[in-house]
Parts: sequence; structure tokens; C-alpha cells
Amino acid sequence: MHSDNDKDSPNNERNTGEPELSLGEGPEPQHENTQATDEESKHSEIKSKIIKAFKKPSITDWFIAIATIAICATSYLQWQSIHGQLNEMKSQTIAMRGTANTSRVATELAKQSIDAAQKQVQLDQRAWMGVVSVDGQVEAGKKIKAIVHFKNIGKTPARRVQFVITEEELPERGKPDFILNSKSLKRERHKSTMLIAPQQEFTATITGEDVLTDSMLKSLKIGGKKAYVHGLLTYDDIFDRHHWLTYCFFLNINDSRYTAYEKYNDTGTY
Repeated sequence: MHSDNDKDSPNNERNTGEPELSLGEGPEPQHENTQATDEESKHSEIKSKIIKAFKKPSITDWFIAIATIAICATSYLQWQSIHGQLNEMKSQTIAMRGTANTSRVATELAKQSIDAAQKQVQLDQRAWMGVVSVDGQVEAGKKIKAIVHFKNIGKTPARRVQFVITEEELPERGKPDFILNSKSLKRERHKSTMLIAPQQEFTATITGEDVLTDSMLKSLKIGGKKAYVHGLLTYDDIFDRHHWLTYCFFLNINDSRYTAYEKYNDTGTY
């Protein structure tokens, strides 16, 4: 006989024929199967909806599709129009730049032409001072005398005319002591300031330092000595431009006239 306590014992449970459950076992496999089934159902539902949407498009879908195509076409046409306008504006800008450069070049050329015309007018109308000739007086017992003839061959007056003249008697190979700057002349002989009208002449006379003796006169004739006259003349024209003239001559004893020296005969503008 068994007691009631024996019925409730673990041995009694074994005898019932029910399987024993080990640790870790339970209803979890059933839960995983349920989740897999739910996911498959969801995928099937989404798939069926997609198929249904493609199989039976609604009027709204067709309207949206057509509207989208129309918007795309309109946007493309607008882009083409804007692109064409941009290209046209770019071409116009390039053309305007070319026109501006052409105008700048034309303006510069016109300015150069005006400047050239003004210079030509000034050259044509300005005063031009020059040396016409130099005469000499050579006699024994007297000092050498040199007479320089200046003339304004221009069309307008020469203003503030100033000149310096020097006479030198040098050995045959001697060179004249020519100084261009009137402020530092070492042997100043004559200096004046005047106004010379167009085509007007004036003379400047200078005499040597020593009285000519027969031996000195003979030395000049055979070429042992040479007599020079040289100087500097400055003047302004009516356009307020300052000009200079240099001259240098040596005495030809045979005809008592002076001949232009190889150097120092020039003119220019400061």
C-alpha cells in the first residue's frame, strides 16, 4: 500500500508517463514560429498591394503622372529659354566690351592725331632763330672784329631772346672753350634780352682782346693760329616753349669771313 504522500512524490510524477521538462526548454520555439509567420504575412500583403497598384492605376495616378510629365517638359523649355537668354546676354557683353575697346582705341588715336596736329601747328607757326652769316674785320694794328648775323625765320615773334658771344684766338690744334649753359660761361662777351619779330635780323659784334701785329697776322694766314667766334642763344616762342641755338665759326683770313666749325652748330628745345 502507498500513502497519499507517495502519490505526490516525484516518483509518482514519473509514473504518470508525462515527459520531464529540462532547464531552458519551454514555449519559446512556438513564439519564433509565430513571428516568422507574421513577417511572411506582412511581406505578402505589401507585395499584393504593389501588384494591385500596378495592375489597376487610378485616374488620380494617371493625372499625377501626366502633370509630372507636363511640369518636366515646361521646366525643360524654361531652362532652354533661360539658357538662350544667358548666351545672348553673354554675346552682347562680349560685343559691348569689343565696342568699348574700339572706342578706347579710337579715342586714343584721335588724341594722338590732335596732339600731332597741335605739334605740327606749333612747328609751323613758332619762331625759328638761326645764324645767317658771320663776317670778320682783320687789319694789322687793330683788334679782330666778328659780326654775327641772326634772323628769326619763323612766322611769329621770338620772345625773351638772350645770347652770349665769345671770341678766341687759339693755336692751330687748339679747340674752342664752348660752354652750353649761359649761367656758367667762363668768357662772357655780350649778353642781352630782346624781342625779335618774324623775318627780322639783328647783329651781334665782338672784338678780340689783343691788337693784331704783323707777326700775329702772318700766323693767322699760314695757319699757325685760328680765330674762333662761338656762343649760345636762347628764346621762347608764343607757345611758351623754350628753345636754344648754338653756333661756332672760325675765321678764314683770306676773305675775312667766318666758316662754320665742325661742332657746336645745333638747335633744339629744352
